[in-house]
Amino acid sequence: MFIERPDISIILLTHNRPAGLKKAVDSIYAQTFRKFELIILDNGNSLDYPDVIEDYFTKGNLRYIRFEENETYIGKRLNQGLSLANGKFITFLMDDDTWEKNSLRTLHKEIGDNLDFVYGRVKSIDILTKKQVPNTYAHTDWFKGTEKRLNPIHITSVIIRKDLLNRIGGFSESMKRSYDLNLWNRIFKESKCKRIDAIISNISVNNMSSVTGSNRAELGTSLSEYPLVGYWTDRKSISFLGDERKFIEQINSRNQP
Repeated sequence: MFIERPDISIILLTHNRPAGLKKAVDSIYAQTFRKFELIILDNGNSLDYPDVIEDYFTKGNLRYIRFEENETYIGKRLNQGLSLANGKFITFLMDDDTWEKNSLRTLHKEIGDNLDFVYGRVKSIDILTKKQVPNTYAHTDWFKGTEKRLNPIHITSVIIRKDLLNRIGGFSESMKRSYDLNLWNRIFKESKCKRIDAIISNISVNNMSSVTGSNRAELGTSLSEYPLVGYWTDRKSISFLGDERKFIEQINSRNQP
């Protein structure tokens, strides 16, 4: 069913994870809220993707945009998605993350006519144990206070008024990391925001404490495909998209005196 003027535009970024993409898209089309369009940004995949979601192309509200190169400045790629969006509101999902079935309905209801930005909580699922692991996302009304350096808002748990994004210029295109944190800080200076105490998305993580020599072989090459989560002694979690070697380098650099 083609929706000429959708209420919500969903921007989904994907790179070389066809099974994860299908899982994410399945959760989108299982939503109880239906007035949306889906814009999939193929960020330089080396794999043939459309066949894993072929059945959804008949829905009429899906656009699949393929880019030849893998853009490492993610904010630039997301801004390209924003330029294509027709919805009044914008949401985001990443491949292999999923939404609860009422997530869009909840976010749409909460943002209403008076708010510009709403965010909720996320559930982190360990890819090996399939169990929930702790995270620091959306446990407090983060926007109440000064500019923040840690990022307790996950991009898959937000809904943003498109007019606001246009007004503040979207994501930074000069940051490889913290492009979302940079946007949140600018949003909170310009808009009316709200935190909701509801699980919006489920994100797949690689909890280092569950990865041992004995089970590493079971994971195989999939280990490097997921965000790695390391827990510090103060329980603040950090996540890093990449392989374990780079993640260890990150830890070592932060531990330098």
